Amino acid sequence: MLAQNPSISTSEFFLPWLTQSTDFTLRMDRTSQVHKSRSSRDLIEEFMLVKESIDYGRSKAIQHYLTNKIKKYGEKSKVVGGPLSPGAPEPLPPDLKLIFNCGYNIKIIQLVRNPLDCFASMKSRYEMDSNPYNIGSLWGSFNKYVREYGLTENSNNQLIVRYEDLKLNTKVELEKICKFINVPFNLNMLPNKDVYFGKNKLTKLNNLISIEEKAIINDLCSKEASYYNYGE
Repeated sequence: MLAQNPSISTSEFFLPWLTQSTDFTLRMDRTSQVHKSRSSRDLIEEFMLVKESIDYGRSKAIQHYLTNKIKKYGEKSKVVGGPLSPGAPEPLPPDLKLIFNCGYNIKIIQLVRNPLDCFASMKSRYEMDSNPYNIGSLWGSFNKYVREYGLTENSNNQLIVRYEDLKLNTKVELEKICKFINVPFNLNMLPNKDVYFGKNKLTKLNNLISIEEKAIINDLCSKEASYYNYGE
């Protein structure tokens, strides 16, 4: 829908540095030398030098990546946007601190979905082995991390949008998004609201969830879900 607005160019954001933390890069769980450096008093300064150097390189890589993306997609548009690919098989949270410190005016739209429907959708595609414990824990931690970053570090450049609201009140939500990214709303965005690209069309997702799985998801996600007005 955003792609139909002439003020917006959309593109995926695939750069691994956007989601891979320094710990992930250093493979803390597998690299004994790095692990020893981090935990040893004698080597902690060496570890910090390594970490700072990698963070510096990641920051420069993100700046270079965004500069070239803006050159390519931003010639005819005011805003370059699109989904931040979180990775697979297990989605990785974006490194928001590094992204927002890269020198560009970055805005994040956190699109959140009811955890039960989110689980059912992932289960239908056999993602994360359809494990309710893993998926429920990820839903809670992922959304909490992004939401809390907005509360503490970036409240003016972060917007939370519920999937259900976007589906039921599309015009209202799109107007809110356009205002947030400071572009005029365009009616051409609306005819695309019913375009569906997944495999679950006409499928009642809740029918895919057992009573036991529903209880697990509710138990793991209820606290975070309450911030988005999701009940059981």
